Amino acid sequence: MKILIIIFIFMVSVPRAFAQSQPAPEDTTPQVVDSCKVWFSIGHDYLLKKRWSDAIRNYRRALCFNENFIPAYLELGRAFLGKAGEYLQKGIGDSADMFFDSAEVAYRKVAEIDSTDSRGWQGLGFMYGVVKKEYDKGIEFYRKAIEVDPNNADALYGLAKLYENIGSKEKADSVYKDAISKKPNSVGLRVSYGLFLSEDKRYGECIPHLEKALELGIDDPKKEKDVRTALVKAYLQEGKKNPKLYSKAVKQIDELIKEDSLNYVNYLNRAEAYGGLGKKSQALADYDKAIQLAPENPIVYIKKAVYLLYELKKYNDAITTINKVLQFENLDDYYKSLAYFLRGDAYYGLGGTTYNRAKKNKDREGAGQAYKYYQRAIQDYKTALNFATGSLKNQASSRIEKATKASKKAYGVWKGIEPW
Repeated sequence: MKILIIIFIFMVSVPRAFAQSQPAPEDTTPQVVDSCKVWFSIGHDYLLKKRWSDAIRNYRRALCFNENFIPAYLELGRAFLGKAGEYLQKGIGDSADMFFDSAEVAYRKVAEIDSTDSRGWQGLGFMYGVVKKEYDKGIEFYRKAIEVDPNNADALYGLAKLYENIGSKEKADSVYKDAISKKPNSVGLRVSYGLFLSEDKRYGECIPHLEKALELGIDDPKKEKDVRTALVKAYLQEGKKNPKLYSKAVKQIDELIKEDSLNYVNYLNRAEAYGGLGKKSQALADYDKAIQLAPENPIVYIKKAVYLLYELKKYNDAITTINKVLQFENLDDYYKSLAYFLRGDAYYGLGGTTYNRAKKNKDREGAGQAYKYYQRAIQDYKTALNFATGSLKNQASSRIEKATKASKKAYGVWKGIEPW
């Protein structure tokens, strides 16, 4: 490290030939300041273009005129990290390490120049925690930056991300809140915290942060898509308690469809939102659109069948849709169990509807038809049981008991053994 520091100091010192070529006015202070900023500006332009070597060269020139110019050290550190990244992509670790060391020298120089400036420690936090994935060291440097400046929201943001990466959710949550309190209009903070809450299934809490991010404006199209997608998920979950959120879901899905009209998931989600709003025809149209876009995917049929079965009580239509799933070759056991279970529920629903109608009309033959539906339901539940695991297996067993009881009652009425 001592050798690298000596090299670094040597490289930022004024080359003799360069010094001799400069005029020496009586008062050099304005010239030093202006020249430093000119070379810094050129270096910054190269940094934005990711031309790391050119950026490094010009930052060094800037420091020749003002060796205490902190912005040049900060951006020089970024350029060194960029150059290290290039070597890492090529698999040349030794050269990458050399530039990592140079970046560390640059960032530490900031604290030497001004002990109240936390940005050098923040840069080291980024280098170790984000670039090198050495999370413990990254956390150490971000915390040091915050010790120097408790109001450094960017360092708080970096620290929160690292806590999130190592699974320390409570610490991450606390730091995110602290950062947002200090920088409430930071798009990056709102996006990261909102997505963090969404991934933690804290849907009600994530909504205001993600909405705020969209309101402030997200420059990155991918991030914007991630935010809209997370909002849709949150709206659909929270819509079960507050149906007004389904309308918000539709608006976000419309935006997603504008960008990608061939993604069947968007239509499944919008169908669910329309269903929550009671817009049956729109919901069915979107389920059919999803089927059109992904005809080989069993989930699109199952989603439609669930809506037909449990929301619309259209049992025959649900059976027709489920039969299409069961026609798939090499159908996964999970989908087999789910399809048979759903068809069992559809037959059970038909049995109940038929029995109630027969009871109303004192039609014992109708009770016989109900008995046959219950028997089909029992058979499907048993088949589902052969493929099911976990909670679905338990539900199938419970349904068999329920359908058997209803079947016996319908049979007894049908045969005149039992009263209505």
